[in-house]
Amino acid sequence: MELSVPQLKALMEIFSELDTKRILRISVKKISQILGARGCSIFLYDEGSRCIELAETTGIDIQGEKRIIYKEGEGLTGWVFAHKKPLLIQDFDTMDDKDLQRSHKSEITWTGKYSEGEKRKPKSYLAVPLISSNQIFYGIIRVASDNNNFDKPDLEILERVALYITIALVNSQHYLEERKKSDYLQLLMEFGNKLHSYYNQKDLLIFVAQQTADTFSAESCEIYLRDNDNKNRLVLRAGHGIPKKLIDNAEHKVGEGLTGTLVKEKRIIRLANVLEYGKYKGKYRKEMKEGLQHGDRLAFLGIPISVKTEVIGCLKLYNKIPKYKGGGSIFSDDDEKYLAVLGDLLAIAIENQQYLESMQTSAIQMFKTQRLTALGTVAIRIPNEVSNPLTTSQLQIKNLLRKLKKNTKIPDKEKLTKTIKSIDLQLKEVATGIKVLQDFSTKAGFLKIQKTWQEILDESLLFLSDEVIMKKIRVKRNKSHEEQIPAVTVEPNEMIEIIINLLLLSIAPLKHYDSLIDINVEYLPETNNLRTVIFSEDKLDGSPMPQKSMNPIDDTEVLTPQQFMYNVSKEIIEHNYDGNIDLMPHYSGLSIELNIPIGDSSDNL
Repeated sequence: MELSVPQLKALMEIFSELDTKRILRISVKKISQILGARGCSIFLYDEGSRCIELAETTGIDIQGEKRIIYKEGEGLTGWVFAHKKPLLIQDFDTMDDKDLQRSHKSEITWTGKYSEGEKRKPKSYLAVPLISSNQIFYGIIRVASDNNNFDKPDLEILERVALYITIALVNSQHYLEERKKSDYLQLLMEFGNKLHSYYNQKDLLIFVAQQTADTFSAESCEIYLRDNDNKNRLVLRAGHGIPKKLIDNAEHKVGEGLTGTLVKEKRIIRLANVLEYGKYKGKYRKEMKEGLQHGDRLAFLGIPISVKTEVIGCLKLYNKIPKYKGGGSIFSDDDEKYLAVLGDLLAIAIENQQYLESMQTSAIQMFKTQRLTALGTVAIRIPNEVSNPLTTSQLQIKNLLRKLKKNTKIPDKEKLTKTIKSIDLQLKEVATGIKVLQDFSTKAGFLKIQKTWQEILDESLLFLSDEVIMKKIRVKRNKSHEEQIPAVTVEPNEMIEIIINLLLLSIAPLKHYDSLIDINVEYLPETNNLRTVIFSEDKLDGSPMPQKSMNPIDDTEVLTPQQFMYNVSKEIIEHNYDGNIDLMPHYSGLSIELNIPIGDSSDNL
């Protein structure tokens, strides 16, 4: 039976939609009107559970309701699902299961699981499958009537409508696939851009876990890495959507369960239902599933993380929770392909950071060696700068006292004056020598002295004045407030180098002239700590600065000097000052927070 022109116009509205949810909402409403039905529902096939689930209905508000699912062969709806054939029942409200089976010559039963209206049993029931031209099953449409029986023309209309809806769903699926690809590319670009912004592994892994779970529509993400001391042990280093208590505590052996299999077999694993996989052990299943929407782990996608030829860990995704209705509940070929690319980028980032950590250890050792060298130099200079003039003064005083003892007469005034002046000169040389050694030791970086924080900032900014002027950077400071900050006990040369490096880090993301660096200093008396926040903000509408071109294949800026010095600075602040440095990139710059104890003069080394 052909649809009328008004009916066709009503249905054409679904072809203007690309959002699956709206397609379904419009469809159930229009079908109810065309067939004069009490209600209409559409169930979509879920690959993960291999069931059909209620996606849209005119019967009840399904928002917040428990999921309504039918398995193959379950009730009337499950019968259509199993046989992929239409089902028309007339005078249904007068039938029992035996009548149904006799009239349709099939093992068919009514479960009464879900009804579109108040009456549990409608007078007439009609359902047809949603099957595409290439025989892909999408779900079913069903309608119910309380007053009239559906007939064969109604069935033909619903079959025609089902064809239109299936075409719309196929188009929507293609649109969603392209949209997902765009999301994947955006994640990869963002990850590549922020690769230089995370200078310690923990922050990098947290960023990757959060962004990956969101982009790939996963309910949880876990990143395991080999333990440095025991390479056969894999430890959960970061995650999203999982209990925090498991981070750095959950572990697997290589070859143990899914996690260990990914590493041992060096291959990607994708599963519709992880519970059906023989190697899945569910070691932390109880802790993990408590907060999961599905109440358990189902769909799975995992990749190994390899640095050169060595597998150093793995990344695992559980439970596909599509952002867009109709996006599917299992991970796709595209998910697997793009996650593998992200895994390669993550491996590069981890390798770079491992290299940096090695360089950092060497740098710290170098600092220690320099200090020992400086101390040795001071020891060598002590005889010339201090001991020699002091010895000369002592001898002159002893000679003078001996003469006074032998001769009770007052010595010649002129000779006495000459001797005292000589002693005074030698003592001045001692004082000068001590001052020289003090300055030298401070610059050599092994003696802490008290210094105002304003002086530290002034000297650091003075060192960078050419850079600031050249890039027309506006530096914002509250100097009157800084004057109220107590003096700090630091190694001045060491601390100035750290501040210079932090300023260079904050300048690095700025791409336009007239950008801002805001330096805010605060004394926290309750902890006797000094907090310094350096916040840089790019003037996005300003004139662009000339940028150094980079070869996109051979990116020589992966290991920047600033990145290296950040690690060294963080190490020095944590171990030499019991402080910390936190770095947080934002969309147009960087925020760096430095916290150190004020200390006192007794802290000098």
